[in-house]
Amino acid sequence: VKVAPEQFQKYAWRGRTIEYHRAQIRKLHGFREATVEDANTLSQWLQKEILEQERDYEHLKVAVYHKCRELKIEPPTPERIARIIRSATRTYEETFCAEILSRLTSENQTLLDSLLQASIEEQENQENSSDRKATLQRTVWQSLKADPGKANTETMFEEITKLEQLRNLNLPAEIFAGVPRKVLQGYK
Repeated sequence: VKVAPEQFQKYAWRGRTIEYHRAQIRKLHGFREATVEDANTLSQWLQKEILEQERDYEHLKVAVYHKCRELKIEPPTPERIARIIRSATRTYEETFCAEILSRLTSENQTLLDSLLQASIEEQENQENSSDRKATLQRTVWQSLKADPGKANTETMFEEITKLEQLRNLNLPAEIFAGVPRKVLQGYK
């Protein structure tokens, strides 16, 4: 544009002049401003093409910028891109979870719900040194996730019991069929 670099510091980066110049640049390079429909298209594209393989926000952001360039769309503001990514991710996860839920029988669902019910465990009250015991409510799921602790015969039997509880859920073998390993690892 044959303008001295010092002039860029004096350039008005807000106002009608920059809007006019941006429109000229878009026209010159065949780009156009992003619309609400473009945002919906980007969100759907993320859900169908990208979110199955990628969950990292920075990678998703780069993918959106590349897609905008491919579609010859001026990228939306960074805040708008963040909203598009969050919305696409939320919708993808809702759809994913609904699909997995549809693969479960009502018996499976009831058994899974039972894992979230509280089980009463007695533990010594750490704050009081007397022999009184405090009861804590802990879900079966929390108990299943708990670390086994020191390796001994007792903990081995506890872990076998946990495994039996999980096997008793009778989850279908194909419940995660077609789900990419990377997605499963992310949920894990």
